[in-house]
Amino acid sequence: MRGKFIVFEGADGSGKTEAIRYVKARMDKRQIPYCLTREPGGTKIGEKVREILLTPDMGEMTPKTELLLFSAARANHCELIIAPAILSGKMVICDRFDYSTIAYQLAGRGRLEYEKAFRQVTDFAKGETNPDLVVLLDIDTDVAIARLDQRLNEKNRLDVEPKSFHASVRESYLNQMQRDSRSEWAKINANLSKKAVGEACWQAVAQCIGISNSA
Repeated sequence: MRGKFIVFEGADGSGKTEAIRYVKARMDKRQIPYCLTREPGGTKIGEKVREILLTPDMGEMTPKTELLLFSAARANHCELIIAPAILSGKMVICDRFDYSTIAYQLAGRGRLEYEKAFRQVTDFAKGETNPDLVVLLDIDTDVAIARLDQRLNEKNRLDVEPKSFHASVRESYLNQMQRDSRSEWAKINANLSKKAVGEACWQAVAQCIGISNSA
């Protein structure tokens, strides 16, 4: 029996990590087999690429280099981790996918002229690996920035971008949700409490995998 591929997306500060943790606890309770992974990352190569991409002192990285590094990590991730897990019947929960690359590296950096070329590269990288569900944690940009400011020394290279960058990221996510014909989307109001957001995410995931969402 084929598993489901579920991707969590959202701007930095949206509470995505806590929401995934909430859903994971619900799946553990029900003993649902799953694979928890992330992008960039998921494999040894992917984690090395992640380190390069998020290190604050990588200022000489060009936009094209950034895009291609994400795509290289994604190709390895899909082939070695995501696709095999789905085929084995596991529910794959992935923290970010290609939607993030479009939102951050294209829209956020004002490089939408690269979108056509990027989509060709990413389609090659991921093959037929498309999510069954995208859970989008949508948050007001000012609220997200306020949360990021509380991270102190935990900020990465993308966290420190200006407000206009983060606003463009949010707008891109909303546009992608409207245009995506391959996957179902669930938009979650991430301005709410952690518990409310987590429960809303769990309800969307439970519906996707076809089980009762009661506790």
